[in-house]
Amino acid sequence: MRKQLFIFLIFTCISCKENINDKLRGDWKLIEFMRDNEVLEELPNFPLTYFKDDNLIIYFENLMNYEIEGDSILFSEISDKNNILLKMQIEMLDENTFIFYYKRRVTNKLIDSTYIIPLYSKWERIQ
Repeated sequence: MRKQLFIFLIFTCISCKENINDKLRGDWKLIEFMRDNEVLEELPNFPLTYFKDDNLIIYFENLMNYEIEGDSILFSEISDKNNILLKMQIEMLDENTFIFYYKRRVTNKLIDSTYIIPLYSKWERIQ
């Protein structure tokens, strides 16, 4: 009896676990942008982002695959899922809001140095 109860509890926990891919499915618009620890007053003109079925995303008007690994989201080419194009941290705030955290490398060839600029973009589901 204990063994059956234990198996029932495991299946219940697995079936109740919500997949983050299901939460992301839909159309999203940018609502906040931070560059170098400063929230910008005027939002950049980012195109909408679309999460579709089968782990497809349209991000900056490019169709890619995406995969969630822990707190990271990986974007890859459609033709080659092993070719990672982007990697960002993702945080789901609620069912209608998430944040991408990422860094941009800026190289100044004149003085041969590289700067890393921390960025985040907050997205809201289009109702």
